[in-house]
Amino acid sequence: WDPANPADNPVFLHLPKSGGSSVKDIMGACHRFVMASHNGVNDGHDKDTELAVVYIPGLTGPGKSAYVNVDTTSVEGMQRAKEMGFAGSGLADATVVSRLYESNDLFTPTAKGRLFTVFRDPIDRAVSMFYYIQSADWEPTYNPELASMTIEQYADSPLVESNLMVRMLSQNEEGKITQDDIAVAKEILRTKVLVGLMDQMDESI
Repeated sequence: WDPANPADNPVFLHLPKSGGSSVKDIMGACHRFVMASHNGVNDGHDKDTELAVVYIPGLTGPGKSAYVNVDTTSVEGMQRAKEMGFAGSGLADATVVSRLYESNDLFTPTAKGRLFTVFRDPIDRAVSMFYYIQSADWEPTYNPELASMTIEQYADSPLVESNLMVRMLSQNEEGKITQDDIAVAKEILRTKVLVGLMDQMDESI
């Protein structure tokens, strides 16, 4: 790893159903970090023309976090944050992202991001994701076909999740996973990401 720099931005890569919500609660509610995530554009703040720390009704207040008025989880939101000068603003104590490579545009050579994440056993995570998405009709990935499926039917169907982390890290989103893809994913984790474990959350945090 490169030597730490006080200007570096802690960046949490939020993986679905891997304890990410707990990590965000710990950062925001316990440590009172100002967060950059998707929450900052609620309550009309997606129309703001200048960066600011905002307080979202229902999401901020005693025991909750304040937010920078950007969305760091969508491609459009990250582009807006970049154009508004998010990287050098110093407003966020931690940034939450869900798109690894696209999030690189949020930062600059003089205001870098430092990645950390929490992993969960991949089978446990996939099972938890299946039961969640069966009824989470507010999620963009919701598929009504899953509502009537059993976990066994899901596992045997074309809809089953396939190597989420390897695909994300290698940028091979649809093709057959190769040994080269696995090697790329492992090298990125080894050199770029501080990894915690959901089943060792106390030690990880």
